[in-house]
Amino acid sequence: MHHPVYEEETDAEETGDETPTPPRLSDQVRLELDILGAEAGHPEGHAAREPVDAPLLTILVVDDDADMRAYVKRCLRVLKRQPVRVVEAADGAEALAKTRAGGIDLIVSDLVMPRLDGLALCRALQADASVLSIPVLLITGEASVEAVWARAGEVRVGAVLGKPFNARTLCASVDLLLARPARD
Repeated sequence: MHHPVYEEETDAEETGDETPTPPRLSDQVRLELDILGAEAGHPEGHAAREPVDAPLLTILVVDDDADMRAYVKRCLRVLKRQPVRVVEAADGAEALAKTRAGGIDLIVSDLVMPRLDGLALCRALQADASVLSIPVLLITGEASVEAVWARAGEVRVGAVLGKPFNARTLCASVDLLLARPARD
């Protein structure tokens, strides 16, 4: 299984500045996403898709790490189901506000974040009838996905995905959650 690879780039040689630029996705990850797009029937890779008649699916990606949000966003472009619009939030509190504003079909959230973590976000969603049916995929860097399920207890969590993960695994998890009937 291939895992996301980040590369660090610096402008130190060119500018003399020792401050690195943000990490970017490696060429291998870009290739993986292009291959997945081609497998989905898009000969030019993920950028070529977006059927005109398919409804737009809105996915909220929640993570305090901007690079992880960018990686998840890039992975979601290859969803076979339908065109995707990705909305971003840096923590659970921001995600809760955006979700309550409406239009969110699915949430992909990190587990550990400041202000309101992933499980607290799920608890808040569960307590609000207007957003209760929105499925949530938690992503975690913790060693045991089973431990996350145990911590979740009675909290409604659609799925838990351990880091590192690749585009194929993320998209398969999202597709499974979207195929499930809505919960009340």
